[in-house]
Amino acid sequence: MQLRSGYTLIVDELDASIHPMAIMNIINIFHNDEINKKGAQLIFNTHNPIFLNNSVLRRDEIKFVEKEENGSIHYSLADFGTNGNKGVRNTEDYLKNYFINKYGAIKDIDFSDIFIDEKGKE
Repeated sequence: MQLRSGYTLIVDELDASIHPMAIMNIINIFHNDEINKKGAQLIFNTHNPIFLNNSVLRRDEIKFVEKEENGSIHYSLADFGTNGNKGVRNTEDYLKNYFINKYGAIKDIDFSDIFIDEKGKE
């Protein structure tokens, strides 16, 4: 119904119970101008970095949320521009660059206190 009417569909954790290939097909339907004639929009969040792919989503369609002391900030890959050291080009490997922390939004979490007791023993 969203496609026929041009509505926006918002889905929390779209990948929680759907195979990644099915999600890719859903995204492709929303990107297909012949099917999505009214310009319906799909907005979803995920913790799965598989969607950091320039053949699936444009730079302006990929948003990050980063928690800071006074709240959260959000930004897209397009906000980095395309020039300079921080620039993000359409041909880049978004997934690889995400894991080397080029875009931020990755926190190093120390889980060692879960496995070591107060006396320093495992």
